[in-house]
Amino acid sequence: MKARIFALSTTLLCLFAASALTAGEVEITKSHLCCGKCVKAANGSLKNIEGITAVTVDKSHGHVTFKATNAKVAKAGINAYAAAGLAGKATHAGKAIAFPTMGAKKGVKSNRISFGGVHLCCGKCLKAAKNAFGGVKGCKAVAVDKKAGTVTLEGKGIDQVSAQKALLAAGFFGKIK
Repeated sequence: MKARIFALSTTLLCLFAASALTAGEVEITKSHLCCGKCVKAANGSLKNIEGITAVTVDKSHGHVTFKATNAKVAKAGINAYAAAGLAGKATHAGKAIAFPTMGAKKGVKSNRISFGGVHLCCGKCLKAAKNAFGGVKGCKAVAVDKKAGTVTLEGKGIDQVSAQKALLAAGFFGKIK
């Protein structure tokens, strides 16, 4: 009898532990959230994903949190957030979770790089996106197009990975066109 109770207890404990490892809070920090439209885009991107609850967006700190029922749902939330043109540093249950690939290729340098699908809703977004590339070697000019949602870098020998990292660090997401 004691052996059965022990086995049942152990099984339940393992099931609970496995559930706890996959369910949990997703936190996105260092995201660009300068205005009400940014907040609306962040909320809207996570709104209709089954398994996501308790979404909070803190504009003043560039911080978004939500609860995900499992790791697959957490990843779906990050993918949807990226599809809205937003990014940041993301964790799920305390572990880093990657944003989708943006198309940058390691070791590839270009004279022109264009990112599409970037969230550019207002003047502050445009300015932040434009200023994101100041430290990117070879970048001489940055053009932002609010209507098209594009950020285009011009210069000589711009490293794609460096440009991608700069856009992500500014809290924006976009795919290389």
